[in-house]
Order: sequence, then C-alpha cells, then structure tokens
Amino acid sequence: MTKKFHIELIDIELQDVSEHEKYLKLYKHIEKSDKIVGDCFNDWRRSNIWLKIQFLRKYDLLTNAHLDQMSDGVRALIEHYQS
Repeated sequence: MTKKFHIELIDIELQDVSEHEKYLKLYKHIEKSDKIVGDCFNDWRRSNIWLKIQFLRKYDLLTNAHLDQMSDGVRALIEHYQS
C-alpha cells in the first residue's frame, strides 16, 4: 500500500506543472489516501468485517495472491460475500 502511494507521489513531483498545481494534486492525493486507509482499517469489528474485506478488495489491498494463501473455507466465504 505504501509503495503504491509513494509511486503516485513521485508521479506528482515529476509533472511539469506549477508548484501550486503540484500542491493541489498532492492535497487531493492525501485526501484520497486517507479515505482508503479509513475505509479499510478504521473500526474493525466482527459485525462489519465483510465490509472491510470488500474495501480491501476494492482498493486492491487484498489480492488474489493473498487469497491463495488462505484456507478453502475462508476463500469460499469471501467469494460468497463478494457476489
């Protein structure tokens, strides 16, 4: 996750735009990143864990490679709630 955010920051820095435009893009990037972290990691409870898993999948933080490491039962539950 941090690598993805870092790459986006480098892209902003390398753009051929004014410093003010970079600041605005950086501000939007921080807002977006904060929303992703909040959606995925704030308020973890058993009652909303499936919602958190959906967010992790939506933002590509829980990948198929991660799912491959889980048990068949857990994968089946996640697939059930994704449909």
